[in-house]
Amino acid sequence: MSVHHDDRGAVGVATTHGGSDMRAAFTGLIVGAIALLAVVLTIVTLTNRSFEGHGEAPAAAAPGATTPH
Repeated sequence: MSVHHDDRGAVGVATTHGGSDMRAAFTGLIVGAIALLAVVLTIVTLTNRSFEGHGEAPAAAAPGATTPH
């Protein structure tokens, strides 16, 4: 509750609803985090499926590989 004075010095009491804004903020934060997690997991899953058929590079073609003399 807050107390307000008008131009004539009269006192009025007003109530504020701060709690409802916090609830909406936390709900948005949680929903946003879940949505972001879902997007990231979808991208990782699709990328893994895309590279599933690719094999390892041959050892001779790997950079820095040494050949026996």
